[in-house]
Amino acid sequence: MKLTFEEYLYEVFGPLSESLIKESAMYSLMAPGKRIRPLLLLAVLKDYGCNPDDGLDAAAALEMVHTYSLIHDDLPAMDDDDYRRGRLTNHKMFDEATAILAGDALLTQAFSQI
Repeated sequence: MKLTFEEYLYEVFGPLSESLIKESAMYSLMAPGKRIRPLLLLAVLKDYGCNPDDGLDAAAALEMVHTYSLIHDDLPAMDDDDYRRGRLTNHKMFDEATAILAGDALLTQAFSQI
């Protein structure tokens, strides 16, 4: 891989128009984490003799869907969490409406990746 997975995520989502929704989505998408799902996909591709770079779009989509699910899970109507991984949850950092739209934007971008 020429880029780290985090660099690739930023490359995919970063060029979108600057807005509060993008800032909110990037806040959660680029939060420190293990990235198990996408890295597992890339490792499986490598183990089967495929070029892991060919799976970057799918791996990014996996991470976006996962992040969307975390944002929505933390909302007051669900778990109403204040913190995730030691940081304010998206709806606490921004607001509930922005968090919902940021999650939806991540899900929509994930679909466009695949």
